[in-house]
Amino acid sequence: MGDDDQLVVLAGGLGTRMAAVDPRPKILLELAGRSLLEHLLARAESAGFGRVLLLLGHGHERVLDALAHSSIHLTIETRVDPSDAYGTRRALFAAHRWLAETFALTYGDDLLPYDYGAPLRALRARPAAEACMALLHNRGQLLPSNAAREGAWVHRDAKGARDAELDHIDYGASALRRRLFEADPGPGADLAPLFGELARSRRLCAVLAEEPFLEVGSPEGLSRARAH
Repeated sequence: MGDDDQLVVLAGGLGTRMAAVDPRPKILLELAGRSLLEHLLARAESAGFGRVLLLLGHGHERVLDALAHSSIHLTIETRVDPSDAYGTRRALFAAHRWLAETFALTYGDDLLPYDYGAPLRALRARPAAEACMALLHNRGQLLPSNAAREGAWVHRDAKGARDAELDHIDYGASALRRRLFEADPGPGADLAPLFGELARSRRLCAVLAEEPFLEVGSPEGLSRARAH
């Protein structure tokens, strides 16, 4: 990893599930005395990334204020989603000009005990792949499994499906090529259909994660994470 390697963080959601419990943007929620933002930036720095791009929306002013007091030695860029960019795929289209040719991606409401650089290195090693997804061999235990792996490739990525073949779960860390986001996918477009299409056409490679992630985007998830 080097100075030009980029981690993109999707942190522009409205936070509707958390609004009644904590009105702050989810990326500013605290675990073990530090915000998710601080945890995430520290992990990006330790993984060797030189650049972080934060895609913000709801409550972006508070996130920018927190960044002003950060001691992390990274190049941190921020972009605020326009009002019609909600949807993860649409947010990346809106930020297309600021994306590296290949970039790592994660979410602002997950805390991953993981090397975010692993999917990026795997993607660069496989020219036939358009993206790479980290998977946890979940067997339906952490949350409902939604993916199946066949060797080095994601064989199926099917959010919402329920069948025995799906024994992995999308870990919340991936890497993608910028060219996937050149065309406008339309308001509200999400990444899930794109990942599903790439899996079906054998263009989505896989890397394995070992430790369960902490999801804090809901009151229940935050309680579990704080008790962890």
